[in-house]
Amino acid sequence: MSLIDYLYVDDKRLGAYIEQIGPPVTYDKVPVWKAEFGLTGPKAAASQERPGRAMTRHEMIVKLLRHLEENNLMDTTREPARHLWDGTDRNDFVYETCAASKVIIPPKPDAQLRGLVLWISTAPPLRTRTPDNKLPEKVSGSCLRPGMLCLFEDFQKGDESPYSGFHVSAYTVLESIILAIGENTQTPIVSDLFVKRGQRHRQTHRLEVWDQAALYMEEFVKDPVAMLENTGCRAARPRNIRVLYRIREFGPEAGEYEQSVSRGVNPSTSVFGYPIFIAAER
Repeated sequence: MSLIDYLYVDDKRLGAYIEQIGPPVTYDKVPVWKAEFGLTGPKAAASQERPGRAMTRHEMIVKLLRHLEENNLMDTTREPARHLWDGTDRNDFVYETCAASKVIIPPKPDAQLRGLVLWISTAPPLRTRTPDNKLPEKVSGSCLRPGMLCLFEDFQKGDESPYSGFHVSAYTVLESIILAIGENTQTPIVSDLFVKRGQRHRQTHRLEVWDQAALYMEEFVKDPVAMLENTGCRAARPRNIRVLYRIREFGPEAGEYEQSVSRGVNPSTSVFGYPIFIAAER
């Protein structure tokens, strides 16, 4: 059996989910040998004990995947984000395999804190294997094409129902990134993307974020990784990953919906979310 290379794990969320499924304890069968002495001489007796121990990170991941799969709580392609849009399903867990680039947003030179990490995939997802390493027999159909995927490591906000960009006149993943980072004290190098709030309320309105993002939107939609690199971020070459994530926001990239409708084709749906774990896919 090949070993799994975990590139990232959200241990806090993983532990919280496992506690809801059952105690994070597993039991190993351990043979126990006892020596006995009788009239005919010494003899050995075997028995088994099942001592409890804390589950390993890998065991918790496998348990979570099986629970989500057995209870139909996750999708195995990016496309079923449409279910959240039309209200036919509330699944916001997705388990997929794709090629993605790791993008590091460093702090400014005078900041003493670490940067932020994004994973961005602009390629269509690959077929994702189940927890038992089998390809799913059936893949959900979709009326929408998969678009960009952007995942934000160490997402600090709570789990909420996904926000749909289909409900507004325009949307972009760049807007989601700006809102997710918010007023982060790490003063990321991409601070020019952020609205200058002045004395206004700390919670920036989405419209203000949209206005600020619009200055960089066209470049971002064409090549999000290159655009972030131009602002001082560091990006690695794309690699195949297997990831379980939760959808935070989704919608068609700015201008894409109108262009698709005018051409008579279905729009693509970009997804912004946060990973529970990311593993290298060989």
